[in-house]
Amino acid sequence: MLNKALCKQTLVLILIAGAALADPPAAQVPVRAFADWRLDCTAQPCQIHTLVRGADGTEVLRLGRGPGEAPLLEVSTPLALYLPDGLTLAIGAEPPLALSWRTCGPTGCVAVTPLTPELRAALRREREASATMTLADGVPVRLGLSLVGYVAAARALAAR
Repeated sequence: MLNKALCKQTLVLILIAGAALADPPAAQVPVRAFADWRLDCTAQPCQIHTLVRGADGTEVLRLGRGPGEAPLLEVSTPLALYLPDGLTLAIGAEPPLALSWRTCGPTGCVAVTPLTPELRAALRREREASATMTLADGVPVRLGLSLVGYVAAARALAAR
Protein backbone atom coordinates (compact mmCIF):
# COMPACT_ATOMS: atom_id res chain seq x y z
CA MET A 1 0.00 0.00 0.00
CA LEU A 2 2.76 2.39 0.86
CA ASN A 3 4.42 1.85 -2.53
CA LYS A 4 1.16 2.65 -4.41
CA ALA A 5 0.64 5.85 -2.43
CA LEU A 6 4.26 6.84 -2.98
CA CYS A 7 3.98 6.11 -6.72
CA LYS A 8 0.82 8.26 -6.99
CA GLN A 9 2.47 11.15 -5.17
CA THR A 10 5.56 10.87 -7.38
CA LEU A 11 3.40 10.83 -10.52
CA VAL A 12 1.51 13.93 -9.39
CA LEU A 13 4.79 15.73 -8.68
CA ILE A 14 6.16 14.75 -12.10
CA LEU A 15 3.02 16.05 -13.82
CA ILE A 16 3.14 19.33 -11.91
CA ALA A 17 6.85 19.79 -12.65
CA GLY A 18 6.30 18.97 -16.33
CA ALA A 19 3.52 21.55 -16.58
CA ALA A 20 5.74 24.16 -14.96
CA LEU A 21 8.55 23.48 -17.44
CA ALA A 22 6.32 23.41 -20.52
CA ASP A 23 6.49 26.21 -23.06
CA PRO A 24 4.12 29.09 -22.32
CA PRO A 25 0.96 29.26 -24.42
CA ALA A 26 1.45 30.93 -27.80
CA ALA A 27 -0.81 33.81 -26.76
CA GLN A 28 1.67 34.77 -24.02
CA VAL A 29 4.78 34.76 -26.21
CA PRO A 30 5.42 38.38 -27.32
CA VAL A 31 7.34 37.44 -30.50
CA ARG A 32 6.80 34.24 -32.52
CA ALA A 33 8.80 33.17 -35.58
CA PHE A 34 7.28 31.85 -38.80
CA ALA A 35 10.32 31.11 -41.01
CA ASP A 36 11.57 34.62 -41.98
CA TRP A 37 8.53 36.47 -40.59
CA ARG A 38 7.74 37.40 -36.99
CA LEU A 39 4.49 37.98 -35.16
CA ASP A 40 5.37 40.75 -32.71
CA CYS A 41 2.99 41.49 -29.84
CA THR A 42 5.43 43.46 -27.67
CA ALA A 43 3.24 46.49 -28.43
CA GLN A 44 -0.45 46.57 -29.25
CA PRO A 45 -1.82 45.98 -31.75
CA CYS A 46 0.27 43.00 -32.82
CA GLN A 47 2.09 43.23 -36.14
CA ILE A 48 3.95 40.90 -38.49
CA HIS A 49 7.24 41.74 -40.19
CA THR A 50 10.38 40.52 -41.90
CA LEU A 51 13.78 42.18 -41.63
CA VAL A 52 16.86 42.83 -43.71
CA ARG A 53 20.02 43.09 -41.65
CA GLY A 54 23.29 44.70 -42.62
CA ALA A 55 26.68 42.99 -42.50
CA ASP A 56 27.08 44.16 -38.89
CA GLY A 57 23.70 42.66 -37.88
CA THR A 58 21.82 45.93 -37.56
CA GLU A 59 18.37 46.29 -39.07
CA VAL A 60 18.44 48.19 -42.37
CA LEU A 61 14.90 47.50 -43.64
CA ARG A 62 11.62 46.19 -42.24
CA LEU A 63 8.56 45.12 -44.22
CA GLY A 64 5.49 44.65 -42.09
CA ARG A 65 1.79 44.97 -41.61
CA GLY A 66 -0.72 45.26 -38.85
CA PRO A 67 -4.12 43.67 -38.25
CA GLY A 68 -7.53 44.62 -39.54
CA GLU A 69 -9.74 44.50 -42.57
CA ALA A 70 -7.85 47.31 -44.35
CA PRO A 71 -4.29 47.06 -43.03
CA LEU A 72 -1.35 48.95 -44.42
CA LEU A 73 1.86 47.42 -45.69
CA GLU A 74 4.72 49.38 -44.18
CA VAL A 75 8.37 49.66 -45.21
CA SER A 76 10.73 51.31 -42.76
CA THR A 77 14.46 51.94 -42.75
CA PRO A 78 16.95 53.81 -40.55
CA LEU A 79 19.11 54.58 -43.61
CA ALA A 80 19.74 58.20 -44.67
CA LEU A 81 17.77 58.56 -47.92
CA TYR A 82 17.34 60.83 -50.89
CA LEU A 83 13.61 61.29 -50.35
CA PRO A 84 12.44 62.51 -53.79
CA ASP A 85 13.29 59.13 -55.36
CA GLY A 86 10.85 57.34 -53.06
CA LEU A 87 10.78 53.57 -52.77
CA THR A 88 10.03 50.85 -55.29
CA LEU A 89 8.66 47.59 -53.89
CA ALA A 90 8.75 44.63 -56.29
CA ILE A 91 7.00 41.38 -55.37
CA GLY A 92 7.60 38.50 -57.74
CA ALA A 93 6.40 39.16 -61.29
CA GLU A 94 3.88 41.80 -60.18
CA PRO A 95 4.43 45.34 -61.48
CA PRO A 96 6.61 47.23 -58.97
CA LEU A 97 4.84 49.55 -56.55
CA ALA A 98 6.12 53.11 -56.32
CA LEU A 99 5.78 54.46 -52.80
CA SER A 100 6.61 57.85 -51.36
CA TRP A 101 8.28 58.22 -48.02
CA ARG A 102 5.46 59.16 -45.65
CA THR A 103 7.55 60.41 -42.78
CA CYS A 104 11.14 60.54 -41.59
CA GLY A 105 12.50 61.13 -38.13
CA PRO A 106 15.53 60.43 -35.95
CA THR A 107 14.97 56.66 -36.19
CA GLY A 108 14.44 56.52 -39.96
CA CYS A 109 11.85 56.77 -42.73
CA VAL A 110 8.54 55.02 -43.33
CA ALA A 111 6.56 54.37 -46.51
CA VAL A 112 3.09 52.79 -46.51
CA THR A 113 0.60 51.44 -49.01
CA PRO A 114 -2.83 49.87 -48.58
CA LEU A 115 -2.74 46.09 -48.49
CA THR A 116 -5.03 45.53 -51.46
CA PRO A 117 -6.37 42.08 -52.35
CA GLU A 118 -3.87 41.93 -55.25
CA LEU A 119 -0.96 42.84 -53.01
CA ARG A 120 -2.10 40.37 -50.37
CA ALA A 121 -2.29 37.62 -53.02
CA ALA A 122 1.22 38.45 -54.26
CA LEU A 123 2.63 38.30 -50.71
CA ARG A 124 0.99 34.89 -50.24
CA ARG A 125 2.09 33.53 -53.61
CA GLU A 126 5.69 34.74 -53.94
CA ARG A 127 8.78 33.77 -51.97
CA GLU A 128 10.76 36.99 -52.29
CA ALA A 129 10.45 40.71 -52.87
CA SER A 130 12.84 43.61 -53.23
CA ALA A 131 12.90 47.23 -52.13
CA THR A 132 14.84 49.81 -54.12
CA MET A 133 15.69 53.25 -52.77
CA THR A 134 18.35 55.92 -53.13
CA LEU A 135 20.70 56.72 -50.28
CA ALA A 136 21.34 60.36 -49.34
CA ASP A 137 24.66 60.29 -51.22
CA GLY A 138 22.84 59.36 -54.47
CA VAL A 139 23.70 55.65 -54.49
CA PRO A 140 20.74 53.43 -55.44
CA VAL A 141 20.29 50.36 -53.23
CA ARG A 142 18.22 47.24 -53.88
CA LEU A 143 17.51 45.03 -50.86
CA GLY A 144 16.00 41.56 -51.10
CA LEU A 145 13.20 40.55 -48.72
CA SER A 146 12.06 37.05 -47.87
CA LEU A 147 8.34 36.32 -48.00
CA VAL A 148 8.84 32.79 -46.64
CA GLY A 149 6.60 32.46 -43.59
CA TYR A 150 4.30 35.36 -44.50
CA VAL A 151 1.22 33.13 -44.87
CA ALA A 152 1.69 31.48 -41.46
CA ALA A 153 2.44 34.82 -39.77
CA ALA A 154 -0.64 36.42 -41.38
CA ARG A 155 -2.81 33.55 -40.16
CA ALA A 156 -1.41 33.89 -36.64
CA LEU A 157 -2.07 37.65 -36.75
CA ALA A 158 -5.65 37.09 -37.92
CA ALA A 159 -6.22 34.58 -35.12
CA ARG A 160 -5.39 37.17 -32.44
